[in-house]
Amino acid sequence: MNDAFIISHILSIMKSVIFAAIVTSIAAYELPTETKWADCDHAKDIEQGPFGPAEFLNITWDKTIFYGWIPKGKKGQQFPLLTFMHGSTGQWEMYNDNLELYASHGAVVIFPHIKSPEKDKNPLTTNTNGEFLLKSVEFATNATADPNSPLYGKVDTESVVYAGHSMGATCSIMASKRSSVKAKLTITQHPGICGPFGPPPSPDTWMPHDLSAVSIDHPVLFTTATNDGAFWPAPMTAKHELGCFNDSMIDGSVAAFAQFSAEACPNDHARDPFPDGGHNCPMRFADGGRPETWWVLTAFKLYAQLDGDRGSKCYSMLWGNDSDSLQQSPDIEKFVLKPAEPSASVFTQ
Repeated sequence: MNDAFIISHILSIMKSVIFAAIVTSIAAYELPTETKWADCDHAKDIEQGPFGPAEFLNITWDKTIFYGWIPKGKKGQQFPLLTFMHGSTGQWEMYNDNLELYASHGAVVIFPHIKSPEKDKNPLTTNTNGEFLLKSVEFATNATADPNSPLYGKVDTESVVYAGHSMGATCSIMASKRSSVKAKLTITQHPGICGPFGPPPSPDTWMPHDLSAVSIDHPVLFTTATNDGAFWPAPMTAKHELGCFNDSMIDGSVAAFAQFSAEACPNDHARDPFPDGGHNCPMRFADGGRPETWWVLTAFKLYAQLDGDRGSKCYSMLWGNDSDSLQQSPDIEKFVLKPAEPSASVFTQ
């Protein structure tokens, strides 16, 4: 056996070892996982989803305290971002159960505080321009790129939903209008009455042209309740909100207005010491948060996960006219769809 043969044999073995090491290294590194998202099914969606139990998030970033929920997924798996702003005097405990439900179905949920969990209980601590929802997106974008963050690699920053209740619902409209990131969906639950007079009056509320701009950019789900007496004595709050919605709709608007009945939104004391009827209907958690949480999750899944798939069950439930659709729900008192009939393309991104 000559020296040339021995050297050639050694080199061949070395190449095999190096190749095996590379293959092993590639196998150990999991690329971002493409998730096959589940279609809507109320029977399943009212229960904890496949990405639960979610992990509680509590991080202070750039002087802002963020709470939230992180879905449980595979290494490298990314999830859409749902930013949610509380109402005036709002607390995490008012919303956390429903927000955890969203997370268990595949949403990274970020819940910003204006000053702190304690100071936000003060009625003088307010925000209506959407800046903390926008900061939530900025925070999540930085966190998903930070190897030391619990959100590392988990946030799909191209799938963002702005949402909120009451004061936070005004924030969701304003954040969506101001955002440099194209949102997939805006969810505005029981917002303040539009300006200029409100209440609250401008500049602490939204104007019809603000919602107009949002609704021609991406879909909007706008909810209220007949027994909402937050801004005017019931049922006048809902009447004024419907008027604001109609005044906001222009050619090209894509939005649904859902007014839930007083019978669907009573205070059932299940969330004591927080009332969960009327204006606080979004806090209801019994029966999967019926009625509002059902449809928020449906809209979220349709746009943040299924990209507005017109062939999906989510689509037919949200925009269709079947017996299990939003507009045929026994919980609905008034429903307005803009445009009146879904077209082949208007509800897709």
